[in-house]
Amino acid sequence: MVPTVIVSMLTTSLAEFESVGIPLQGDRLNEVFKNYVFLNGIKILVLDFVVYTFVGIYIDNIFPRKTGMQKPWSYVCDMITPSYWDCFNLCRRNKRIRGETDRKIKHFNAKGFKSYK
Repeated sequence: MVPTVIVSMLTTSLAEFESVGIPLQGDRLNEVFKNYVFLNGIKILVLDFVVYTFVGIYIDNIFPRKTGMQKPWSYVCDMITPSYWDCFNLCRRNKRIRGETDRKIKHFNAKGFKSYK
């Protein structure tokens, strides 16, 4: 997953395709030429881009700097909690409603009413 090696292999493969007189077009990207498939190199470059982008964003968020807030190294683990994805505070709202009804039930029980839970 070293991009310079992949680009080197892609340019060598492209040069060999063109030197033989075979134009490298969309229908020929998946052909094996000297034990190398051009499309696989492009796929690996796209994968490298995605991986290095996420690593860069992570490092940018955890290292201290003059402006902005530094996040803890484990901030990525917060993304697996439901409260992180709760845009409308539905989880907290349901807990609050349940808490209010529990208080009302306790209040009624204190006055002698029976609860049918």
